[in-house]
Amino acid sequence: MTVIAVTGVHSIVGGRLLARLAADEAVDRLIAVDRLVPPRLPGEVAFVRADLRDAVLARIIGDVDVVVNAAFADDVTRDDVDVLARRVQGTRRVLDAARVAGVPAVVHLSSALVYGACEHNQVPLTETQPLRADPRFVAVHHALLAEESVRAFAGEHPECRIVVLRTVPTLVPQVDSAVTRHLESPLLPRVRGFDPPVQFVDADDLVEAVRLVALDDRAGGVYNVAADGWLTSSDVRRILARPGFLLPQQVAIGAATALHRVGLFTVPPEALSYLMHPWVVDTTRLRALGWTPAASQRDILHQFVMEHRRWVSFGRLRLRVEVLFATAAGVWALVAGSGARFVWRWWKTRLPDD
Repeated sequence: MTVIAVTGVHSIVGGRLLARLAADEAVDRLIAVDRLVPPRLPGEVAFVRADLRDAVLARIIGDVDVVVNAAFADDVTRDDVDVLARRVQGTRRVLDAARVAGVPAVVHLSSALVYGACEHNQVPLTETQPLRADPRFVAVHHALLAEESVRAFAGEHPECRIVVLRTVPTLVPQVDSAVTRHLESPLLPRVRGFDPPVQFVDADDLVEAVRLVALDDRAGGVYNVAADGWLTSSDVRRILARPGFLLPQQVAIGAATALHRVGLFTVPPEALSYLMHPWVVDTTRLRALGWTPAASQRDILHQFVMEHRRWVSFGRLRLRVEVLFATAAGVWALVAGSGARFVWRWWKTRLPDD
């Protein structure tokens, strides 16, 4: 029987992982760690409220067999200062606590974004490919720094089984991320001359991958996680039934730079490379352990359409469609009313005096 500690349980992926592990007969006991109380917590799970940077972490995981670091699994692109600090410093504290407590295994959730989007990337990318993430894309660079800490720890502590999962984006209804905001845009921008392949993974398939590598002693090293195959950006636009517009590369970069500077673009302009170049991944290594994704790329996008059709995003602004229409109707009524009053007053000035 196995005792597992999971960090980042307030996230959607972390919460689903807890529920999946709680239902697994191979798991004897679960410890959930987060600075925020998760919305749903299985009754048999012990919850400890703590920041990943807290020194008490080593005592919390003192008798566990596996630590799963699932913090930031929902959205690796968040770039506020506190998140960036917790992503790097928190990961290092988790590793340090695992060393002090003598934890036999650590599973770290990373992102396929760390490969970077480059015209020279092979299609698909295997786990041995170099990591070319642009350091100017700060959030992804911090994810890379966190992974480098895990790799250094693995080299210094070969007695600890280390697993890194590099996952492509999940499209979960409750998650407000840079990817979901892009797909919720009323118009999908494209850079002229580029139509790269893209990938997603279903949240439940990701959870199953985490469960598998946490409980399988054969698992070790880096594994890519994605649904089967890939789609082109044009395929995505057609499935979403979103009109697109083409921009020359320099115009797109200039517009992204200006919009990011005034806070209307949620990611830095360097993120445009992910709309231009391939960064899809190969999942052969994970499949060799027995993992098979249930949802296809098209399944995931069709489900996204059903669950996100009530939302529309304009940069950092995200509104429900009914709120947008109500606001537009209110603005139109205000403008129409003001115009009518102006016309009436103008007309009165034209009437002859009695």
